[in-house]
Amino acid sequence: MDILTIGEILIDLTQTGRDEKGIPQFAANPGGAPANLAVAAAKLGAQTAFIGKVGDDAFGRYLTEVLRENGVDASGVAVDETCPTTMAVV
Repeated sequence: MDILTIGEILIDLTQTGRDEKGIPQFAANPGGAPANLAVAAAKLGAQTAFIGKVGDDAFGRYLTEVLRENGVDASGVAVDETCPTTMAVV
């Protein structure tokens, strides 16, 4: 392994526009600086791993899969059954 990152992984809710009534619309995107770094380094050819925690929910499963799909060792991702996956509105 070349790079190990430890810390947050979360869902960034980013505004994509507004509906006909002016209500903001959002997209859910992977976020969290340590997770983003692990993915970016893996895309550049480094062997990376991530340690962090997600909730036992659809967003947590999605984020773990994104890491794996991008070549990051996600075996250090803990699943917390008592807390939801973190979200941030950006």
